[in-house]
Amino acid sequence: MVALTASCQEAHKPEQKPQEHFSYKDVKLQSVSLTIKQSSSLENALLNYVKKSKGEIDVVQCANELDAPFNDVVEALEKLGQQGKIKIQR
Repeated sequence: MVALTASCQEAHKPEQKPQEHFSYKDVKLQSVSLTIKQSSSLENALLNYVKKSKGEIDVVQCANELDAPFNDVVEALEKLGQQGKIKIQR
């Protein structure tokens, strides 16, 4: 018969405040992910475009000049119309 005993000692560290600021100057950057609120910037660009064209636009030409996908331009125009910022007449 063998008798076993175990002892455990736990070290207590004083509580540390959470760090509020972090510095990453020595970290090598692998990739960056950037999300831009394209819809609001596209909407602003569309509002400016509509003003410059005196209220009448060709959506295809507008999309080409703003370098934006046609469907995004249509969606942004519809959103501006729903917000009451423009009135769409077809």
